[in-house]
Amino acid sequence: VRQVLLLIGTVAHHEPELRFEFCENTAWQPIGLFVGFLTCTVPLCLKARLLATLTVFAETPQLSVTVWQALQQSRCLTPPSGFGLSTGGPPSVASLTAEVDEAEARVEEFPLTRSALRLLLQLLLSQQQHWQQLHQPGKSGSGGGFCVVDASALRFVNEVVFLKHAMRSYRRPAERWSIAATCIEVGAPCCVL
Repeated sequence: VRQVLLLIGTVAHHEPELRFEFCENTAWQPIGLFVGFLTCTVPLCLKARLLATLTVFAETPQLSVTVWQALQQSRCLTPPSGFGLSTGGPPSVASLTAEVDEAEARVEEFPLTRSALRLLLQLLLSQQQHWQQLHQPGKSGSGGGFCVVDASALRFVNEVVFLKHAMRSYRRPAERWSIAATCIEVGAPCCVL
């Protein structure tokens, strides 16, 4: 399955038109399917590959909206409500937070964390690109379909990943700093929007 996801991601990355073909296929609907798998009990390496494939789909601003909406509905990036700011709702049973805090920390490798951060970064960059396209001189357009990465995703980055990265053990020490750098990259587009 990972190899199929790698193939889909590679093709979609190199052929932007095929991203729409993949995602608009009503018989398959990969974005919803892939996010659905994130909420299931599957190996971490498969979840990381699912997130990587979603990242490729999110390279297209219009598809990033669909990716973000599916992630929001699944609540898989929602930190527990007792953590930092309260969301007012129950945490997702299938939250990636638990897998980052428990499963990845136990094996001291964080492929799921890295993939989630890359996906959030791509969603923010697509959001920024979409905003810039809408506000070009001489262009008028509505903001319809605009992907708004909300506070819950930024809370995930800050509270679940960044604030804990220095307290976790890493099999490869460079991974700690790679994760910290990506957290900062995710925060940077929020400052310019």
